[in-house]
Amino acid sequence: MVGWLSNHDIRRSLRIYQRIITSPFILLEDLVKTFLSGRNLFVPSHQISKAFILGDYKWFNPKNSEFILNVFTVNPKRITSPLLKLSLLRLLINKDSQSKDVEETYLSVDNIINYFEPAGIPSSIIKENLRELLSYRLIQPYDPTDQVVYEDQRLRVSHSGRIHCEFSLTKDSYVSHMALVTPIRHYALVSGIRDIMQSKLKREEWLK
Repeated sequence: MVGWLSNHDIRRSLRIYQRIITSPFILLEDLVKTFLSGRNLFVPSHQISKAFILGDYKWFNPKNSEFILNVFTVNPKRITSPLLKLSLLRLLINKDSQSKDVEETYLSVDNIINYFEPAGIPSSIIKENLRELLSYRLIQPYDPTDQVVYEDQRLRVSHSGRIHCEFSLTKDSYVSHMALVTPIRHYALVSGIRDIMQSKLKREEWLK
């Protein structure tokens, strides 16, 4: 998981491990006991997930997370589907799976814009979301030094993009923490969620 999030970059991997180990969700006393005893430390997977998603915070803080992106966020000034980033990743994943030739796994920004045109999504919004995916390294350009999004630029999905897509579909901890910080425009729904959060339901009540 760490290797994919870091796109197998050793320095980024070490920083992710540091984020996990120094997180308050990994108890310092457990680390000390493990070091002194020479045994392996067992940490439940949900605690590890919390550690790398939340870092030093109780809630997901996008300003303090260079490895984890909330793929459901939408620019409040340019409203579009909260599933657009996932759709972009899915398109590039499908393109990547169509050929074993690396050259054929890239898709131009112009082709991506044309793909979403029937859905009525403006090219400016597509580019804006691609820039965000690129800044978090969920996608990668054909030229590694090229960090500007333009029509002729060729892009492909990265390992980090794949794992984010998997998180969004299968990892409850990721989805739940992103849900808590993703703005919602429907006031009645916001009010209902707030009431649920304040009611402090027991486990069996959540399962009803």
